[in-house]
Amino acid sequence: MAITALQLITNSMRLLGAVASGESPTTDEQNDALVVLNDLLDSCNNKGLVVFANSNSAFSLIGGQQSYTIGPTAANFTAARPVGIEYAFVTYNTLDFPLRLLTQQQWNAITLKSFQAPIPNSLYYVGEYPLGVINIWPIPSAAMTITLSVNMQFSPLPTLASSIAYPPGYAKWLRYQLACELASEFKLPVPSEVKETAREELGDIQAANRQQPVSNFDTALTGGQSIGIAGFLGGY
Repeated sequence: MAITALQLITNSMRLLGAVASGESPTTDEQNDALVVLNDLLDSCNNKGLVVFANSNSAFSLIGGQQSYTIGPTAANFTAARPVGIEYAFVTYNTLDFPLRLLTQQQWNAITLKSFQAPIPNSLYYVGEYPLGVINIWPIPSAAMTITLSVNMQFSPLPTLASSIAYPPGYAKWLRYQLACELASEFKLPVPSEVKETAREELGDIQAANRQQPVSNFDTALTGGQSIGIAGFLGGY
């Protein structure tokens, strides 16, 4: 579904009673509301369960190189700067090998960061700005492909005529949530039903986007095979 920024702003202000049906906000109100809307979209990028999809992007690792910048102007991986990396794997001889995502503490605990091996097993992402930095360990001794799974981001709307597209289920939440944000900006009271609807719709979106964790047992307990709980209980 797609709607212009002005249409969304007008619909949200109507929920507050700030404009009547068929009316439009003043020019100053439209411009101020656009700032609020872009702030809302930007904040959504930090809320993992609000982002509606992950996207896979493949890049090339260079043999002997450990660190890579990523961002719109990056010298290594040209892409949107990720808020975070959800999953990553490298492809070596047509086989995919998952990478463990490290915290800063785990990265700091590696004593020999310059160690090289044919296949890396870990990734540490530093969300610097404007470019993020990806560190690979062990350093791959040869070139290979790395695939990163990152949250898709909401882009800012440059003008009131710009369109925002989102999947089914987001329209009502965004309209009601923006109404709450605009009420704060314009010092207007928020009807209780607007606030409650925004909260309920957000809960529905988060529930729809939540991925169920997959339980696996240690291979030492399963005869060298990694199986889920259903297989374990079934005797496989």
